[in-house]
Amino acid sequence: MTKSSLVIFIFIGAVAVFIALIIHEFGHVLTALIMGGKVTALRLWGFSVYPEFSYIGFRGGLIGYTHWVLPMFTSVENAIILMAGSGITLLVSVVSIASLYFFRPVSFFMKTALFFFSLLYLDIVTYTFGLRFSGKSEPLDAAQTLGINEFLWKLCMMIVFFVFSALIAFYFFRRSSVR
Repeated sequence: MTKSSLVIFIFIGAVAVFIALIIHEFGHVLTALIMGGKVTALRLWGFSVYPEFSYIGFRGGLIGYTHWVLPMFTSVENAIILMAGSGITLLVSVVSIASLYFFRPVSFFMKTALFFFSLLYLDIVTYTFGLRFSGKSEPLDAAQTLGINEFLWKLCMMIVFFVFSALIAFYFFRRSSVR
């Protein structure tokens, strides 16, 4: 890898992290709105994006935060909204991995972008096990509220981790003659 390729790789990775937070928070926003709720606050990277745009700093150490209210608030609706943040990043990961295999991109840029977006499954996995920069275990809390056993949920997340990691590794580390 040349120096310029490394710089591009790092830049794409940094942009992907920024976009991943936006995707995660908008998963909460869209689901809350679909369920008839109202979003009262959206914060990203130290900025209040909604209801008004301003710099507010990293209050509470959170890099992303969405607050919503529902007219007839139930714990199940709240759990679905909580799950939607990490759920949408998992979906982006699935689409990215599938794109690698089905479209077989040739360009360095496309492979790199799909590589980083393929890694978004780590959002739901790390969140489940509490391995986050901030916040609590949204997916696990939501799964338990929805009646899913903690052990079963964590087992599923471990399977997701190993299967997705293997798919990504197989794609990028297989012999070039196979491609």
